Amino acid sequence: MNRVILQKTGKLRVQLVVLLGALFLLLVAASPPIELRTSRTMKGQLNCSYHVLKSDTAVLHGPYALYYKSHLVEAGRYTHGQRTGVWTFLNLGKVLEFKYDYDADSIVLVAGYEEQRALAQNSDCMFLGSSLVPYAHLTSLVGYPVAAYEGDIEGVVDLYLDISEEGEILRRYVGPGAPAELGRAVLEASRLLPEDWRWLPQRVNGKKLRSLYRISIHFELKHH
Repeated sequence: MNRVILQKTGKLRVQLVVLLGALFLLLVAASPPIELRTSRTMKGQLNCSYHVLKSDTAVLHGPYALYYKSHLVEAGRYTHGQRTGVWTFLNLGKVLEFKYDYDADSIVLVAGYEEQRALAQNSDCMFLGSSLVPYAHLTSLVGYPVAAYEGDIEGVVDLYLDISEEGEILRRYVGPGAPAELGRAVLEASRLLPEDWRWLPQRVNGKKLRSLYRISIHFELKHH
C-alpha cells in the first residue's frame, strides 16, 4: 500500500516538474528579447537606465529607472513603449512623493496624506512624475541669465502653470517679487517643456478642477 502511494506521489512530482518546465518555456518564449541601455540629459542632471526591444530599439520594454544626479527619482516598467503597473516617484534622498498605477490610471499613495483612501476623491495638483524632473529641465534651460549675472542679481522665481481639468498647461506666469531678468528667462524656458508631459489636476469630491502647479527656482551667485 505504501509502495503504491509512493509511486503515485513520485509520478505527480514528475508531472508537476514537467508542467512547470513547460510553463517556464512558454513565458520565456512570450517575453521578447530585450537589452539594457542608459542615457543622460539636461547637462547630466538627469540620467536613466532602461530596456528596449532587440527587434526595435526605439521601443522601451522592461524595467526603467530615472536619476537626478545620483538620486533615484522614478522607477517603474514599460511594456511595448507604454508605462504599465505601479510607478514610484521620489524626491532627493529617496523620499517618496507618490505612487501611480498606470493600468488603473489612478494615484495609489501620496506621502504625508492622511486619508489615502480618499485619493480618488481629493488630491492636489501634481506633475505625473518626480517634481525634480520639471525643475531639472527648467534650471538646465535657464542656466544663469547673462544680464542677471552681470548685474549681480539674485532671487527666487516662482513659476505658476495653469493646469486644465484634462491635465494640460493653459498658461504660465511668474509670481510677484521675482527680479525681471530672472523671471523673463524662466518664463521663456517654460515654453520649451515637453508637450507630452502629463499633469494631474486637483480633485475635490471626485471632480477634476482647473488648478495651479508651482515650481520655485532659486538663483544665487556663487561668488557671494
